[in-house]
Amino acid sequence: MKTYKYPLYDQSNTIRIGNLLDDIWRVHVYFHEWQRQRYKDGLPYVDYEGMCDHLRLLKETTHPHWKALPSQAMQQELKRIHKAYDRFFKKLGGRPHIKPRRKFKSITYPSSAGWSLSNNRMTLTFRKWNPQTRKWQFDKVAYTFHKHRQWHGTIT
Repeated sequence: MKTYKYPLYDQSNTIRIGNLLDDIWRVHVYFHEWQRQRYKDGLPYVDYEGMCDHLRLLKETTHPHWKALPSQAMQQELKRIHKAYDRFFKKLGGRPHIKPRRKFKSITYPSSAGWSLSNNRMTLTFRKWNPQTRKWQFDKVAYTFHKHRQWHGTIT
């Protein structure tokens, strides 16, 4: 897995990334609180597949605005939550914590879905609602970052 971490500086279009992080954080909080409530009620733990099914139902009913979020990033967040609760029930770690918003600074895209990188431009794919066609459409937004020097490295 490759990790790219660059400061994006002040750009007019970076507010969309902040909004995306806020919305993914709300998914994070919702599923942690949902699992905690199920645990308090004595209900069995819902694994990754069950959380994905519940997310699908939420998108159809009470949280239709989550349809605009990248599904790959939400699925990766659900996998993180599943791994944390799996470790908790195997007694390998403590109860998973809800990450504070100020510390929630990254999302994960699997492989090359939803993003591309060339030179100093990173392109993310967002979904937005088109009121004329009344359908969701994909909107590619490019962000520029600055490399101050040439660098070389290996990924193992």
